Amino acid sequence: MSILHQLFFHEQSGALTDSHFTKIQKIGFWKLCSHTLFSLLFIVSCVHIIWPRFLTQLIGLPNLAYLKEHNCWHWFCVAVALAGIVWFLYHLIRVVAQIAIRKLSVNSASIEIYNKQEKSILNEHIDEIIYFFSVTGYNVVLIEDLDRLKQQSIFVKLREINHLINNSKEVKQLVRFIYALSDEMFKDEARTKFFDFIIPIIPVVDASNSGEMLRKYLAQEEHLMDVVDSVAMYIRDARLL
Repeated sequence: MSILHQLFFHEQSGALTDSHFTKIQKIGFWKLCSHTLFSLLFIVSCVHIIWPRFLTQLIGLPNLAYLKEHNCWHWFCVAVALAGIVWFLYHLIRVVAQIAIRKLSVNSASIEIYNKQEKSILNEHIDEIIYFFSVTGYNVVLIEDLDRLKQQSIFVKLREINHLINNSKEVKQLVRFIYALSDEMFKDEARTKFFDFIIPIIPVVDASNSGEMLRKYLAQEEHLMDVVDSVAMYIRDARLL
């Protein structure tokens, strides 16, 4: 779930309109004003089309009911009403498509419409992952620190996900998963089981040169030189340094 959240929350909500992962969307002042104005126009237009005499009596204008064929205001109301209906149906279809009925109860009878089969998080949301890459166009995913979990089965699942993405006809680009992890995670031929290409990275800092690098960092702190000699042998990577 953490991997899925990092993918989807990296992108803006407007680019993933059909995703089931929802985020809080900030509505700007001008967007709110425009929606409010259009809603008022839609209501007024519908009232005019259904009860033309109502607006005439309310505003005190000449009777528009008898001037429909030659009245610009009437046709403007018709256009606004049609636009509002199209907008409503457009968003209604999106909402209905995202609704999953799990249980329908009528008195004592009930119907469940969902798959009881146990699924992993990634399997359950594989369609969301395919949708994400088909919409955004991203072609590289960088995954770090999975070696801390000490589970090779994770790489089996991620390789399967990568394979499904690249075999999907909905995803046009080739998507590559790049892993940054410790070489100690795999032994011998196990490396080639999960990865198509391996780039060894030689550590910049280890116990043999950490003392020298510490002296450069602490050049102005002469009183710490004795401490450097004592702790350098225990420093084996740049993060600890």
